[in-house]
Amino acid sequence: MELIRLEGVSKTYADEAGPVLKNTDLVVEGGGYLSVEGVSGSGKSTLLYILGGLLTPTTGRVLYKGKDVYSLKDRELSLWRGRHVGYLFQDIQMAQALTVRENMVLARRFGNDKGADIEGLIQSLGLEEVADKLPGHLSGGQKRRAMTGCVLVRRPQIMLADEPTNDLDREWACRVMDLLQEQIHPERSLILVTHDPRWAASASVKYSISDGVLIHKE
Repeated sequence: MELIRLEGVSKTYADEAGPVLKNTDLVVEGGGYLSVEGVSGSGKSTLLYILGGLLTPTTGRVLYKGKDVYSLKDRELSLWRGRHVGYLFQDIQMAQALTVRENMVLARRFGNDKGADIEGLIQSLGLEEVADKLPGHLSGGQKRRAMTGCVLVRRPQIMLADEPTNDLDREWACRVMDLLQEQIHPERSLILVTHDPRWAASASVKYSISDGVLIHKE
């Protein structure tokens, strides 16, 4: 099952001399695990933002079930993102006034599985001792794991992970990647942006990106 498709997508920022992303075609199938490798500034994060409905392309279309998501009105686009897309940003994105557990409860409310096991995720991510603390009281690695929980509890169809193992030691990096891959099934896919060849190599479909050009790796 096709989840999302890019057709001829390019992106040029106002302060850039040329496009950051160039004439990109991409099909993401349900059950897929895609990796995108590339150096900083190559267009990886721009690609994820466009896939996730956060950044309007300069040219081209982003199709979900045949509908261009950027033709939706702002409220419709917001609802589409909330229902179908989960983001693991490089920067920590959580409500600072809510505890870890409360952040996960809030995330589940907007997700696709109202019965998702929050306590099980807290245990799987080693967050038992900090579950009732505010994000500002957590270490960098704890914040990264808590944000992972907020994404997983929503059961999104399209999981977009931008360097999701930042701030994590090797043990927790492996555990987080295992948890992300466990979410993949015929109606859910993972798109991973990484500098780390270990995680890129584990993907079923591999791409690299250089100077805004997306290249399929055999």
